[in-house]
Amino acid sequence: MRPVTWQTCVRVPRIPLAQLAHNLELKYGQKSTFEQMAGWFSAIAANTRTSVFTAELDSRLFAMSMWVHYEGRMYGFHCGFDYEVGERLHTYSVVVYRLPIAFACSDPDTQHLEYGVGGDHAKLTRGTEAIPQVLSVKPLTAKAEAVVARLQDVPDGHAGPVGTWV
Repeated sequence: MRPVTWQTCVRVPRIPLAQLAHNLELKYGQKSTFEQMAGWFSAIAANTRTSVFTAELDSRLFAMSMWVHYEGRMYGFHCGFDYEVGERLHTYSVVVYRLPIAFACSDPDTQHLEYGVGGDHAKLTRGTEAIPQVLSVKPLTAKAEAVVARLQDVPDGHAGPVGTWV
């Protein structure tokens, strides 16, 4: 299996991020154009503190989630994927949940993560019920940290701020 690199808060060109986001829009029948998406991402990145969590395979960016910071909160702004590259990988759970949660727990300026109403709306349009949920994250005990460290077994030089999964 080829190594997949998961990164947090990296500066990547806005155009590939916009293309990944546009892929998601197309999948669910949205009407925005790539140019609109690229302009939107450029304006937000130029005027707002953002964090981006990405996944790369063979030096090819294939997944991302972008978060906007405001008054102690991180708002899930958008995510996007190259569905062919990321097929059968646990991409969504890593770039939308694991990396942002790990970052927020380590960032003293972040007290809340907001996933927003957009997710609820998307679920409602697919026929599911939107139920408000609260996630509470507790730090690992020393014993649990030792177990996780053994499970990760990441070679030196490959671990990023949160880690690299192979």
